Amino acid sequence: MFQKTSLVSVKSHSKLYKDIENSLFNTSLFFDHHFNYNDTTIADPLYKLDALAHLTIFMCKNDRYEDSVYKMGYYILETYK
Repeated sequence: MFQKTSLVSVKSHSKLYKDIENSLFNTSLFFDHHFNYNDTTIADPLYKLDALAHLTIFMCKNDRYEDSVYKMGYYILETYK
């Protein structure tokens, strides 16, 4: 019985790890596309950066127009260059 429970626990931790890894990979793809491939955002990196931060960092759990979203957008802009 104990071995079965441990195996389930290990499987769920493994799935959680893979989900986090996939999420981080997708987030890096979103930022890469925003700053390097989209012609509109290459010309103006602030264009829709608040929406990108709201979606990827805050995962839509707070109001899109909060100050924290804009602060994170500026932080991303400064650190991603």
